[in-house]
Amino acid sequence: MKIISVTGGKGGTGKTLVATNLAWLLSRKKKTMLVDIDVDNPCTYTFFNVHLTKTRSIVRFKPIIDKEKCTLCGKCTATCPTHALILIPKKNDILYIPSLCEGCALCYYVCPEQAILEGKDEIGYIYEGRKDNIYLIVGELKVGQRASIKVMLETLSHSMERAKEYQYEYVVIDTPPGTSSGIYRALSLSNKIILVTEPTTLGIHDLKRMLRLLKDLKDKEIIMVVNKYGIRGGAYEELSSFIKGCKLDNIVYIPYDAEIPKHYAKGKIIVKKYGDKLTKAFNEILRFAHDC
Repeated sequence: MKIISVTGGKGGTGKTLVATNLAWLLSRKKKTMLVDIDVDNPCTYTFFNVHLTKTRSIVRFKPIIDKEKCTLCGKCTATCPTHALILIPKKNDILYIPSLCEGCALCYYVCPEQAILEGKDEIGYIYEGRKDNIYLIVGELKVGQRASIKVMLETLSHSMERAKEYQYEYVVIDTPPGTSSGIYRALSLSNKIILVTEPTTLGIHDLKRMLRLLKDLKDKEIIMVVNKYGIRGGAYEELSSFIKGCKLDNIVYIPYDAEIPKHYAKGKIIVKKYGDKLTKAFNEILRFAHDC
């Protein structure tokens, strides 16, 4: 099984574009799984016109306070890192704020009276679906929840089990922007990493953050994909200077074309329509993926 993560520090650079098109290209000859851990806004499934089935609910710890045992000592509220528990002495009560709770269960362990019971709170879902030779696994955070990392980690764990069970040859992981622990976990699981950026000052700034994160993953092979290359007003001198300074050798440029985002916005696989314009770029990405 060969695992390839498509990642990047900034939103809107084209991570999903690269992930979906790479998965489609790989699937023409190999059994391929596409995993979407952009749990706040998953959209990979829209490019394959696939019906998803909810296969799992993701839950986390929820404190339930036994008021007969509770002495209002305040140890749980003092320990809670997100202040989801608040002691209200005048009312002889403890207020629980679900939207702040991260489900760490520290309150459960520090309570000297064992007055906190273990409850469960649904925070997200895992969906699955198949289209031709591609199997999709999509994690989604429940509306109003803030436990993105846990949903990402649960989706990754579930997808690895499925990939082994069904013997998928390639797993392509589409990550959200940023450098969170959930993204780090995806990168650590991967054989190879596709780092997507754009030729803008903000894109380069976030690219630097990603490369700092990747310093701890020295055994990973990395290819950098510069999307929208040629867009007007791009920071090309800054990008060129940065690339020379960090000695990145494996770089692919996807040329900017105003028609591509229009086609992409309709949920289409762009290599099907713009194959000639994108052949060189995606052939290099495909070669990188095949050489795992």
